[in-house]
Amino acid sequence: MNTTIQFQNYLATISLIKEQTIYIKIINNTNYLCYECNLERNDINLLMDITNINLFYLIENSFNQYKEEEENRYTLSININNEIMTLLFIGECLHIKYNFEISIKQNKLYSWFSAYLDIYNYNMYEINKRMNSIRISVENLTSSDNDLNKYSILNTKKLKIE
Repeated sequence: MNTTIQFQNYLATISLIKEQTIYIKIINNTNYLCYECNLERNDINLLMDITNINLFYLIENSFNQYKEEEENRYTLSININNEIMTLLFIGECLHIKYNFEISIKQNKLYSWFSAYLDIYNYNMYEINKRMNSIRISVENLTSSDNDLNKYSILNTKKLKIE
């Protein structure tokens, strides 16, 4: 599984590597710094036992809820100190309230150009997705318009009376 989420000035890519190992890469859209890590269940400092909850789902849900939720029920705090990004998630998943923290190191080998390309590719993917939906809508409209033209008064053949 793989998902990409854009929030604030960041682009986050979350991938499931193994059953309980998750790769997280977060790129800052303004200065193109990249933070990435492999995360396992015991790396998360949780106040409760979440053995029954899929870790990928929990993290993906946290980012999505932060991005989409307009109420203050879900918060994501980002703190960067000494090249380490700390994400603090507070929210609710499957009616379970959670509060956990993830620390991600900056990848110094990742260049600003690579970050720019990742952001550009994501934006192009979103643009292509929108263009395809518009193209399909236009095709549906033109096909329905063609169906209407078949039965219009102007296109009916005149009957010859003999």
